[in-house]
Amino acid sequence: MTEIRPLRIHDLPFVYRVAGLGVNFDAQLSLTVGEDALRHALMTSMGRMQAYILRRSSGSVFGQLHYLESDHHARLANVAPALEDGGDAALWLELLEGLIVMAGQRGVVTLIAEVGVNAPEFTVLRRAGFATYTRQELWVRPPCPVEPPPAHLHPVATPTGNGLLSLYGSLVPGLIKHVEPPLAASDNHYILPERRGAAGMVIVHEGPHADLIEIYISPQAETSPYQLVQAALATVDAERRTVYCRVRDYMGCPGSALAAAGFQPVATQAAMYRQTAVRVQPRTNDASERVEGGIPLPTSIVDTPPGY
Repeated sequence: MTEIRPLRIHDLPFVYRVAGLGVNFDAQLSLTVGEDALRHALMTSMGRMQAYILRRSSGSVFGQLHYLESDHHARLANVAPALEDGGDAALWLELLEGLIVMAGQRGVVTLIAEVGVNAPEFTVLRRAGFATYTRQELWVRPPCPVEPPPAHLHPVATPTGNGLLSLYGSLVPGLIKHVEPPLAASDNHYILPERRGAAGMVIVHEGPHADLIEIYISPQAETSPYQLVQAALATVDAERRTVYCRVRDYMGCPGSALAAAGFQPVATQAAMYRQTAVRVQPRTNDASERVEGGIPLPTSIVDTPPGY
């Protein structure tokens, strides 16, 4: 049985000491909130944030879960201290197992973590049963002038209207729809209509520090990717705000279009997940089935090349 527990008053000296030495696993939270505000959230368990601690004679480690509005999903927000700052891999593994239990008790089915592909924590997450379901590039654009876009995005009040859900369904693999929160969990949704349907859509996650956007482009779009990126920047007021962009292969947004619009790459990450519970079903043995961390993986999951 896990021995992790929520933070108590007497844990605060340890938390203050290591809060700046942790690893963030929630890209949306860390990029849009900013380090100072995030550190405050880590130590006070604000809103949907909940911090837990594990103490052993060999050391202590704490982690935080970000419970999303979607009841069945949560994100691993932070673990400290990082392995490169004196963290112990064995304590990390014990903490992660405890966090899985805590999330399951809250009704969470899927726990998500985003981690650098070359970070030592990537290996620990795999040992804890997390599987890679996609990879992503993070780009950043500091505040600067935006060219007037040739077309303007249309806001969508609900993610089920105006062709947005149809485009999302045609571009996003089934595994990712199952693992990640629904579109409704993001703050704003925009679409660029064309005569043959939606040319693209932009999903916006707002924060006090910056905005994180995702740009989806239809293969049949007549508008160029660069023009759609410019339309997205005009929509989020990129002249005065820092904008991050999360890019995955299936979104159809090329890095060249982002670079031309003033973005620079900042990180390559693996998006990973771990289920807190699985439904047991009778099944036949399949010699081609892949297993990672003791968990059978769907055949559509991203293959991990040697050395990744």
